[in-house]
Amino acid sequence: MENKYFYCYSKPLKDYFLKSGLRYILKATHDKTHKQYWVFESCGKIDNLLKEWRLRKH
Repeated sequence: MENKYFYCYSKPLKDYFLKSGLRYILKATHDKTHKQYWVFESCGKIDNLLKEWRLRKH
C-alpha cells in the first residue's frame, strides 16, 4: 500500500518543497517533541524533489 501522505519534520526540506510549488495540507506540533511538522499529500513531484534533495545534501 502506497503512503497517501508525506510527513515532513525538516524545516529546510519544507521550505524546499514550498519553493518548488508544493503546498502542505496540515501544520501541526508533535505531542512528545513539541516540534512542528508539515503534512504533504504524496505525489510524483514529492518523489522527484526528495531525490534531488538527497543528491544536494551529498
